[in-house]
Amino acid sequence: MTRKVCIELSYLGVFLFAIIYLLARTPHSLPSTGIPDGSKVSVKQLLAFPITIKSTISPSKETPPSLASTKSSLTASSPLTFTPPPTPPITPPIQQTPQAVPESPSLSKETIESTPFEAELAYGKLTTTIPYPSYKKTVYLTFDDGPGSNTKRIVEILDKNKIIGSFFWVGDNLASWLKHDDSSQSFIQEMLKKGEVIGSHTMKHTALGHTGLDSQIHLIKESKEFISDKIGHPVVYFRPPYGSVDQNTPKAAEETKQIITYWQADSEDWKYPHNPDKVLNNIMSEVGPGAIILLHEKSTTADMLQGIIDALKEKGYHFAPLPHPKP
Repeated sequence: MTRKVCIELSYLGVFLFAIIYLLARTPHSLPSTGIPDGSKVSVKQLLAFPITIKSTISPSKETPPSLASTKSSLTASSPLTFTPPPTPPITPPIQQTPQAVPESPSLSKETIESTPFEAELAYGKLTTTIPYPSYKKTVYLTFDDGPGSNTKRIVEILDKNKIIGSFFWVGDNLASWLKHDDSSQSFIQEMLKKGEVIGSHTMKHTALGHTGLDSQIHLIKESKEFISDKIGHPVVYFRPPYGSVDQNTPKAAEETKQIITYWQADSEDWKYPHNPDKVLNNIMSEVGPGAIILLHEKSTTADMLQGIIDALKEKGYHFAPLPHPKP
């Protein structure tokens, strides 16, 4: 036997010894080889089969115990579960007893109708609406171009409906009425006694706009003094004919201590004397609480007046004369 062969055999012996030693100290299992139990196995066959080694080493002391226990608990048969933290108890809201709201004092119709109303209206101010106390939805019926043959009939319709109106008279028309109707003076006094308001509309229905300040002062003052003298009552309301005003009109009205009474709802009854539906639509489309409504002392207006009153009442409106200005 040559030296080279001897060396190789010695290496093989050492290798076999090592394998036998390991097999003796470590549990092992041989895979299925198809070799009957108890049969002789050559070294060549033994080396041809893999060996599965099961480790028996425990976790080292350097491995954190918590990590080791966590790893051992993570098995397929033990699914992870999560327990949510307890929900804090819900405190019910404090029930508050609603405070009782004091009711507004009840006002009878008689109290409302009899309550005097004084407005803070300034001389020289142009007025289209007059706010009334909040418990009433009020409008003001005003009639231009009297007095004359239709005055009594219009007042009678207002009386029938327990409405007090306001009238803007032309000086020359008043002079003619007093001259030709012997009962006119007593009728005027009855109107004033009931609270109806009489204002001025110049002496000859003259437009004021662009007539100059001095001319406007004269026109307003002339009719104011004439009408006041004839009816025996102060006149504080003035309505410019045709609604014609300019920058001088407020100054002239302030100089003569008059309130310029314009309107919010223009009926245009003079323009549509035979079309009551149009007149009513004109009013209803522009009217609102506190509105001054413009009408005229015409026979056709007297014919449609009851229908106008009924339509306004149906919308919840009350009626009032122009208020007495505060001193």
